[in-house]
Amino acid sequence: MSVETTLKPSIPTQDHLSVVTRALEQKQSLLIKLGNNCDIFLNGTRRSFFTQDNEHLKATGNDYRNLSFIPGQSPPAHLNREHPISELQWILAYYQSNGSLLGQCRRDDVVKLIRWPNFTRLPHELADQRIAALFTRRATSLVLASRVLKTDEPELNRFYSAANAAGYTRIINRTTPAVIERQEHKHQSIIGKLITRFLSK
Repeated sequence: MSVETTLKPSIPTQDHLSVVTRALEQKQSLLIKLGNNCDIFLNGTRRSFFTQDNEHLKATGNDYRNLSFIPGQSPPAHLNREHPISELQWILAYYQSNGSLLGQCRRDDVVKLIRWPNFTRLPHELADQRIAALFTRRATSLVLASRVLKTDEPELNRFYSAANAAGYTRIINRTTPAVIERQEHKHQSIIGKLITRFLSK
């Protein structure tokens, strides 16, 4: 599912990815109507989406940018094929990015690809396969990857935004909130022991 685009980084006018993320967090279901009238049903509880066969793969970037959301409870009967939600997250982020970093993605992130994208089912360009290969072999920053691959940063931004949205990446140079909390608790415990020892003298 290869696409050809000219990337000009810009701020997305509509954040469709956040709508989907919020629906998943709240375990809600949505009927998504693409610009070409193709229907997608998002099941927030199952964390999957339903389509009519693979019709959604025929939709263009403009079809995904010009979509609408309708609250729903169950998929219409004609939506007979279930897919992992990660595929929809990749697609939405890939087209929404337009060369910009989305969400919490940062230019100085050191990224490791932990799952290879199924490029037969996802929008991509040939450069994305080279980017995926590099991030799979070793954790790399976007800046370094741009130099190694001689690839423009907007292309890397789009790939990283899509892969991160789909849950295919691990950020090496960031500490998770849970680790930070444990470190702070350990630090406070040490201080507490020192104070207790000082007062007992």
